Amino acid sequence: ADPADLAVYLATSHMTDPATGRPAVSAATVDRWSAVIAVVHTAHGLPNPAAHPALTELLRLVRSARPGRKLISRPLTGAEYRRLLAALPPDTWPEAVTRRRDRLVLTLARGTGLGPDRLLDLSLAAVRQTDAPALRVDTEPEALLLAPAAAPLECPVCAFVQWREILDIADRGGYALLEKEYAALPSRTIGDAAHTCAVLTAPVRDCAAPLVRRLRRGGAVGQARPRPRAVNNLVHAYAERAGVPLRGLSAFSLRTDTAP
Repeated sequence: ADPADLAVYLATSHMTDPATGRPAVSAATVDRWSAVIAVVHTAHGLPNPAAHPALTELLRLVRSARPGRKLISRPLTGAEYRRLLAALPPDTWPEAVTRRRDRLVLTLARGTGLGPDRLLDLSLAAVRQTDAPALRVDTEPEALLLAPAAAPLECPVCAFVQWREILDIADRGGYALLEKEYAALPSRTIGDAAHTCAVLTAPVRDCAAPLVRRLRRGGAVGQARPRPRAVNNLVHAYAERAGVPLRGLSAFSLRTDTAP
C-alpha cells in the first residue's frame, strides 16, 4: 500500500459521523488497523507504509485529539423538558425514592447548567435552601442561586426539599426507617399542585457526603454518588418513556435553551 493511500483510508475512517457526533472508528481501532497492516507488509517482505513520517504524525494526532469524547448534544426544548418531568415515577413507596432523586438531578442540571461530573460532585454542604426561598449551589468559580420555577414540578427548590426528606431519613436510620416514615412525610400532602418550598425547609447539613446517591431496588439509598454516565442514562430513559426523540440527547441536553 502507498503511504498516502493508507493515510487517507485511516483519516477518513476516523472522521466524525454527523448523525452521531462521534468518529465512525475510534482512535484505538485506527491504531489496531495500522498495526495489522504493518504486520502483513512486514511478513511479506514489503516496506511498512505505517512507518512513513506522514502516517506517524497522523496516528499521533488521532491519539491526542480524542474527538470521541466531544459529543454533539442537542438541547431539550422547554416542552420536551416538561415531558421528561411528567414521565417521572409516582410519588408512592418505593417509587418515590427514584422519583425524588431523578427530579432533583433534572431540575438542578437544567437550572445550573452543570455537567454530570460537577453535578454529581455536589456535597450536602454545597447546596442549601435560602430564605427567599431559593437554592444556593456552591460551585467553582462562584455560587449559583436558583429561584423557584413557576410550575411546582419544575421547581429545583421543591425538588431539593423533597429529596432531602428522603435522604435525611435514610442517612439517619437506613431502609427500615425510611419505609416506616415515608407515609408521614409532610410534602406528600402538598404534592405537585403547590410549591413545597414555600412551606417546608430543608435543614442545613455541613456534610461532605454526596447529595445525589446511588439507589438500589426497593427504595434503598446508597452512600456513593452515581457514575457520570448515570445522568446520560437517566435522560435517555425518561425521554424514551415520554416519547421524546433520543437522537442527539445526552446529559448536556438538560442545559437551558431558548426554545419554548
